Amino acid sequence: MFRTHGISYVQMGLSMMIVGSLVTASKMTMEQIPPFLANEFRFLIASIIFLPMLVLKEGGVCFTENRPHQPLLFILSFSGTFLFNILLMYGVSWTTGVESGILTSVTPAAVGILSFLLLKERLGLLKITGILFVILGTGVIQIPGAEAGTAGQAPHPGLGNLLVLAAVFSEGLFITLGKKATGRVSPLYVSTMVSVYGVLLFLPGALWELRTFDWAEVTWGGWTLILYNGVIVTVVGFLLMYAGISRIPASSAGMLTALMPVSAVLFSAFFLKETITWVHGIGIFAVLTGMGFLAQEKNLHPSLKKQKRQVQ
Repeated sequence: MFRTHGISYVQMGLSMMIVGSLVTASKMTMEQIPPFLANEFRFLIASIIFLPMLVLKEGGVCFTENRPHQPLLFILSFSGTFLFNILLMYGVSWTTGVESGILTSVTPAAVGILSFLLLKERLGLLKITGILFVILGTGVIQIPGAEAGTAGQAPHPGLGNLLVLAAVFSEGLFITLGKKATGRVSPLYVSTMVSVYGVLLFLPGALWELRTFDWAEVTWGGWTLILYNGVIVTVVGFLLMYAGISRIPASSAGMLTALMPVSAVLFSAFFLKETITWVHGIGIFAVLTGMGFLAQEKNLHPSLKKQKRQVQ
């Protein structure tokens, strides 16, 4: 049992590291391919891989049999693929990759807030304190001077940061409801349908962008990024995430999203050559402190939680 849970934590952790790389990949992709078209290619590639796998393992989509689950899967796709990716791609094009990475640190707090609002999970003092520290950390990087060392790379940092923050809450909803979905159908089925719905959601915008799209302007590097986003981020990332989240609590999955900003900041510093300033450092420290409080809330012994409830 413990071995199984350990593997699940590793799967979820690896998936969040992969998702973190999407911040940098999205910023680089937007330089050559418009957002709707880029995501249409990405989820089309993923669907082409997922659908044969589903046929071989489970006999196909079986839409009639799984009709009751489709509304939840569509909401998952709308929040975690459509909204998240559009908000993220526009956001990272207007701010820096480093700041985008730090803002993704809000995801554990977003999962906590959404779990309270949607799943009626109780917010204890430690969790509330952790959420406040995370909010403080994201606010710090808005201070003038946080962009030092990345001047000229962020045309609209304030608006870009807000869009990335909105994307984070979309991802939080994606993770919160993902646990519910994997309790009904297999991780492979969830991954497949989320990708298929993603193709349908991005199709109208992609067709519109095709009118002025110049295929000749896209380099091999651009197509490599599309392939990376489709195969690694979507296929591998989704399978790891849903396999992991199906066997661990949603709250624990929320904590593991803390690996996403670590990956995002490292990828941005390495591939985009962006500088991490002292203001970013303060923001990261505040966010990590907040995650520490959230972790303490998760690790509080059940008997102590029971005693706290009795005292209250």
